[in-house]
Amino acid sequence: PLFHKIVDVDPELLLPYVLDRRGASQEALLGLLADALREGHADGSVRAAHPERQARSVLLVVQSFALSLRTMTDADDPELSGAAFLAELRTILERTLTP
Repeated sequence: PLFHKIVDVDPELLLPYVLDRRGASQEALLGLLADALREGHADGSVRAAHPERQARSVLLVVQSFALSLRTMTDADDPELSGAAFLAELRTILERTLTP
């Protein structure tokens, strides 16, 4: 909802953080993701790889869904609903990170 509000009110505010540089929120998310990935590496639940690269890749995928999801949904087709795409995102992440 926050991203949607920003896109509706002032989309230009997001452009530097999507195209040119990482912001403080993205840095914080990357830290949380990298820590969680390291934990998954340690317990074997996540495919072992460079944790920062994995975190950045996950953020790229999730960020694209967060910012562009509504451009891909179709209210008349339940197979193209927001919920259906979020289920697809879950599948993408699970298949990417599962050992």
